[in-house]
Amino acid sequence: VGEALKHAGVAPQQAQFTKMKLDRKYSHTEYELKFYVGGTEYEYDINAETGEVLKFSREVKNHGAPQNAGNAGLIGEAKARGIVAGTRREGGDIRKFKLDHDDGRQVYEGEIFYNMREYEFKIDAKSGEVVKWEIDG
Repeated sequence: VGEALKHAGVAPQQAQFTKMKLDRKYSHTEYELKFYVGGTEYEYDINAETGEVLKFSREVKNHGAPQNAGNAGLIGEAKARGIVAGTRREGGDIRKFKLDHDDGRQVYEGEIFYNMREYEFKIDAKSGEVVKWEIDG
C-alpha cells in the first residue's frame, strides 16, 4: 500500500481505498489496489515480494468540460518519446505511438517492447505525467 501511495504522491490520509486484494499469479504474488483521492481514481498492481509497481493508472472521474482539442501547450512527440524511454532506462523499441483523447484530455499512448516484455503507456500530452504504465501479459 505504501509503495502505491508513494508512487502516486498521495498522503495516506487523503486516500479512500475501495479495493485491496492479494492475488497469486503464475510467477509471482501481487497486491491489487484501487483508491480515490477526491474525484481521481488510482489503480495499482504491485509485486508483493519486491514492491515493484507492475501496473498503474490514474483517471479523473468527475472532470468538467473537455479541454481544448488544439495542440497548443503540448509537450510534443519528441519529449513524450523521451519520457517513455526514461521510464525503463535507455532502450526499448516503441512499436505504437499516437496522440489521442482520453476522458477529456490529450494523451500520447502506445506500446514499447523492452527487456523481452511489452508495455502499454499513456502520457498526459500537456504535463508529461505518465498516467498509465502496464505490462502486457
